[in-house]
Amino acid sequence: MSPDSFQGWLCQEIGGLLNRSGTGSGFIVWCDPGRVWKDLLAVAAQSGGFELWADDTHELLLRDRMQSAAAARRVIWLPVARSGITYFKVFELRAAEVVSWTLPEALSKYGVDISPEHLAELDSLLAAHAKEWFGRPLSAWKELTPGNAKGALMDDDFILEILATPGRTFEG
Repeated sequence: MSPDSFQGWLCQEIGGLLNRSGTGSGFIVWCDPGRVWKDLLAVAAQSGGFELWADDTHELLLRDRMQSAAAARRVIWLPVARSGITYFKVFELRAAEVVSWTLPEALSKYGVDISPEHLAELDSLLAAHAKEWFGRPLSAWKELTPGNAKGALMDDDFILEILATPGRTFEG
């Protein structure tokens, strides 16, 4: 992972939000109705010093788990918009932060400049790029344009590697 990577930035942002709770063991509720953050948060949790709860489970079960869990630095991923939180609402109110960033918003905060006219063309590819380029430096994101977006994810070398490696799939 590059020190100025999207992964590093995300870990730093999460750490800052968790530290705002004042207790050192706060938690964040991460709302993700588009389901683009779950994989990114899983990778970030490995190096970010926080626990991730990202089970796609009913909010009642999650609420029960939260009531019996010891306090810890954690991110609780919910596949709903903030307005869609129901049974977990009591814990939403206790959270150090409720994050509902879209991927384009987060990339903009990170420093990736995507013009509105390019965003319309790139929006469907951003999740794949974020997953693939999560550990790459900010300078790599300058290559993200509508003209080269698909080619940057799937070039000839990548396809040849998949064909030549037994058991290798497009997912990794």
